[in-house]
This record gives sequence, C-alpha cells and structure tokens, in this order.
Amino acid sequence: PADYLPVTPKNGSWAVWLGGDDGEVSYIRQNVTIPTNAPYLTYWHWISGAEYLCGWDFGGVGINGEWYHAYDLCEQYFTGDWVQYAVDMSEYKGKTVDLDFVAVTDDEPDTHSNLFIDVVAFSSAVPYGAIELNTETRNELLRGPYSTASGKERSHFLTSNLHAPSKSHAAGLFQQP
Repeated sequence: PADYLPVTPKNGSWAVWLGGDDGEVSYIRQNVTIPTNAPYLTYWHWISGAEYLCGWDFGGVGINGEWYHAYDLCEQYFTGDWVQYAVDMSEYKGKTVDLDFVAVTDDEPDTHSNLFIDVVAFSSAVPYGAIELNTETRNELLRGPYSTASGKERSHFLTSNLHAPSKSHAAGLFQQP
C-alpha cells in the first residue's frame, strides 16, 4: 500500500515500484491482447533516485521479454511527480503479447534509480498532455532482451486478478479501454 511507497500513488493506494536497488533487473509482466481500436498504451510514471549520470540505469516498456521502448533513469530525467506517457503499439494490434514495465540499474553502489508506474490503460489516441513515445523517440542503443543484463533479476508476473507481490504490487494496474 501507499504506506510502503516513497511516492504517493497517482490513483488508488497501490503503484508499481521497479528498481530501487543497485545491479537490478526488475519487471512486471502481463499477457495482453493489444486492442485493435485502442493501440496506445498509456501510463503514468515517476522517476527518482540517486543516478546522476545518464546511460547507466534504464526503464521502459518491453514486449515478449525484449525492449520495445526504453529511456534513461537519471537525474536529468527525474520527474518529481507523475507524468503521463503514451506508447504507440499499432504494430501489435490484435496480437497477444507479454507486456512488461522494466527497470535496469547498474551495480555502482548507492546510485540506483526508481521507476514507479500507475494507471495503465489502452487508448484509441494519445491523451491530451501525455508524452508520446514512438519509433522516433526510442533509445536505439537498447535492443534485445533485458533479462540478460548483469545483476539481480526480480520479476513479477501478474496473475489474472492483477496482483503482484513485493514492491511491485499492482492490483488493478491495467484498465480496460
């Protein structure tokens, strides 16, 4: 619950907390079918931590165990509050995929980053004010599987009732379009 999070959830009393430790690969996963009439994955995130250099800690969205869209988790991009993102998933419309939210931190002591995720949904368009992540804004340096990164791996697989254990508890994370 919110009592155990260092940030207040955007909505409700739970949010996903990824990262937060040094040398970690953490992700939360759900098997979903990308709606043909609502191909934009929308979510709110909050980035914080102690990593002041970019290029070492990363977060983002994964499809079937590989990076789909990644961004730096570093001081330059710390949000200080919830920011809404939208990812165009049109290339997967009508397909069933394993959808992940991911954080990867380097093993440098005391420079870990945190990625908090809340209010995840599919939409027919980019919501007003949301930052659109598309192929032009992808981090081209991050391709392939994130599960092979060095460090501890902590994964949480969402069950049908959308419940995940530990820091990445996400009851009610996905909302229907």
